[in-house]
Amino acid sequence: MPAGYNIFEYGRTHRGLTDSSPIFLKNGYIVVNFQIETYRSGEKLPYLRYYRLPGDSTPLDNQWQMEGFSNVIGDKYGHRFAAPDGDVAYYHANLSSYDDFRSNVTH
Repeated sequence: MPAGYNIFEYGRTHRGLTDSSPIFLKNGYIVVNFQIETYRSGEKLPYLRYYRLPGDSTPLDNQWQMEGFSNVIGDKYGHRFAAPDGDVAYYHANLSSYDDFRSNVTH
């Protein structure tokens, strides 16, 4: 659904939600982004992190690049697009896992 949408109010005023509720966006991708960080015991700031803290100007070795993450992603349709550090999984919003799976038998 669009950012900031009040899903609770929609559910309350429309007798709940279903998979076909019109508020759910169906075009594009759902993106999973990880901001990995580690802490030393008792410390408030990350010891190791895979992203720059807001307002931080200190040079930061890009751990994503050091580990081989590419910031240019391609899909099976030939579309290529830039991906921010940490974007690791993309789900096409109008497809299902059933679209990827076919069962077969040997006889």
